[in-house]
Amino acid sequence: HGGAGDAFRGNVGYEWMVGGIFAGHPHVGDYEVRLTGRKHVITDGLPKTFPYKSEQYYMLVDPGNEVLAETVYTHEGRQVVMPVIWTKAWGKGRVFYSSLGHVAQEFRDYPHVLAMTVRGMKWAAEGKTKACSCCCGCK
Repeated sequence: HGGAGDAFRGNVGYEWMVGGIFAGHPHVGDYEVRLTGRKHVITDGLPKTFPYKSEQYYMLVDPGNEVLAETVYTHEGRQVVMPVIWTKAWGKGRVFYSSLGHVAQEFRDYPHVLAMTVRGMKWAAEGKTKACSCCCGCK
């Protein structure tokens, strides 16, 4: 249900590799995704903020992650900045994580999310440092 962040519960090595674990989704509805401003091929050329409607995941995250996008989770008058897309090095490899895209329709409704997901997978697999021109039009 929570994807990679909700798999292999209790396997600390796996959780360290992913860089976080799914804690819950207390909010389902409209919210805003904002890029953090870090320069990265995954977010290059995309809007700094965009509206989104889905389950807003609450994650327990590694502070060493390179956070590329976040949301603000609001509950009982408190606001918490919640990372939703991050990268990190893992040994000789790379990790890309996104909590966006709960259902397939979201990739059609939010092309920025599709672009970041495709770019993130290519970056993790191949180490691409330049934006791709692929099926999602992320250029």
